[in-house]
Amino acid sequence: MADGSVVIDTKIDDSGAKSGLSKLGSIGKTALKGIAVGAGAVATAFAGMVTASVKARGEIEQQIGGVETLFKDSADTVIENANKAYKTAGLSANEYMKNVTSFSASLLQSTAGDTQKAAKIADMAMIDMADNANKFGTDMASIQSAYQGFAKQNYTMLDNLKLGYGGTKTEMERLLKDAQKLTGVKYDINNLSDVYNAIHAVQKELGVTGTTAKEATETLQGSFSAMQASWQNFLSGSGKLSDVVGTVKDVALNIMRIASEAIPEIIDQFVESLPEFLKLGGEIFQKLLDGILNNMPTLIDATITIIQTLLTGLVQNLPKIIEAGIQIIISLVQGIAEMLPTLIPAIVDGIILMVEAILDNIDLIIDAGIQLIIGLAEGLIEALPRLIEKIPEIIEKLIMAIVNNLPKIIEAGIKLTVMLAEGLVKAIPKLVTKIPDIIKAIVKGLASAGSQILDAGKNIVEGLWNGIKNATTWIKNKVKDFAKGILNGMKSALGIHSPSTLFRDKVGKFIALGVGEGFEDNISKVYKQMKAAVDFETQKLNTNLSTTATFGKTLNANINLESSDIYMDSTKVGRAITPQISKNLRYGGAY
Repeated sequence: MADGSVVIDTKIDDSGAKSGLSKLGSIGKTALKGIAVGAGAVATAFAGMVTASVKARGEIEQQIGGVETLFKDSADTVIENANKAYKTAGLSANEYMKNVTSFSASLLQSTAGDTQKAAKIADMAMIDMADNANKFGTDMASIQSAYQGFAKQNYTMLDNLKLGYGGTKTEMERLLKDAQKLTGVKYDINNLSDVYNAIHAVQKELGVTGTTAKEATETLQGSFSAMQASWQNFLSGSGKLSDVVGTVKDVALNIMRIASEAIPEIIDQFVESLPEFLKLGGEIFQKLLDGILNNMPTLIDATITIIQTLLTGLVQNLPKIIEAGIQIIISLVQGIAEMLPTLIPAIVDGIILMVEAILDNIDLIIDAGIQLIIGLAEGLIEALPRLIEKIPEIIEKLIMAIVNNLPKIIEAGIKLTVMLAEGLVKAIPKLVTKIPDIIKAIVKGLASAGSQILDAGKNIVEGLWNGIKNATTWIKNKVKDFAKGILNGMKSALGIHSPSTLFRDKVGKFIALGVGEGFEDNISKVYKQMKAAVDFETQKLNTNLSTTATFGKTLNANINLESSDIYMDSTKVGRAITPQISKNLRYGGAY
């Protein structure tokens, strides 16, 4: 008997866990099976599309062959019209060419073999067929059959066009006469070109012409037909996927248009019926609420029981849950550890391959590096004046940054040194074993590139010398500017103008005093040197003194002098000859 109580029996133990895991495995298998089925469906769809594409391409190849045979030099015109027929006639290129070739022989005969004219009339006829079908809702196949019959002078299906003419030859003749009244052109029933042109004139008068192209973008059915035709063109290779996207866009726009037109009407109907709907909804909600209130004590008891049971089971099995979680983590870590021996060599192999690729292309890299250096040098030369101006500011900021961060820099340097030392200590044994191989590789490389290295060194030296020679004028100018700048700076700093009061009052005065003191300290030595020089000159004069004087005649006299016969004022003589003697002594290295 039902007593209104809710009994929940729970049993969470090892068997439950195993059962749960088994179910999870079953779910996983089912999911994988579903994925496989989905992938199979995708593969099947793709295979079907490929099959359809192959078939469509085979068919269109055959149709193109027929068009080329019939229209010869104008075949490209027919093919071009066929490729855009999905918009103009709602047909794929394959269907278009298939129908054109069905009546082209009679059409070419009616145009006296003018393939270009025949191609133009054929395109007009195909569009007229589509317009007729869209305007009157006639099956396109029946209209195509009627046009094919006209090519055989069979007019029994003229009434399929629904233009108001019966299916007889007499009715066709009446149509031709009506067309003549519209255009002023006489049409011959035995000429297929005239028949198609007459039908076109009548359809134009009835407003049939152009409906297909218009409906291809403005109606849902027309845009859907264009989309189907463009898809067939894509499969056959005669169209682009962008054409399909364009027609899909037209379909979507038409759906949105129709929906936007329908939604207001639906809303109006819903609003009109809203009071009844709200009344019904209120009644349903009230009954539901009454049922909940009437059974609230039972629901509360059942809810509490469920929560207590769940919590009890969770607490009792918490150790197992934690253990299972730990086992999962351990398994993950073990899996990663097992993969590392395989993963790390793969990474090393990748690095080695990358290094080898770089070495194989080292010439290109070096060339690029040289170009980079040249570019940098040119940029630095152009920016050198500004750089020189900023050097004091840069140095100041650099020093401040270093000082402010010195503790961090020292700490990082110590850590880096310790780490490098540890790494080197660990790597030394392997490094030592590789030293002979490294030396062999270096020797081998140098031996194979010896002449190239010599040539490179020679080119470097020649390049440097040529650069120096070419920059001689520039260097001279920079040195002159530099010296001039220093001189101007000194003059500005020392307050030198014209004349220099600084040199007069502060420099010249003390130079004179210093010279005087020096002269006073060394006067005895100078006097001795001067006396020796005077004695030497006196002896020369005593030896031979020749004087020549001319007073209208020449007078020659030999005068012999003794040293005791000459008296000189030492002060005056000293002042007169001191500058010259000092100069001679200085040149002679006396002081």
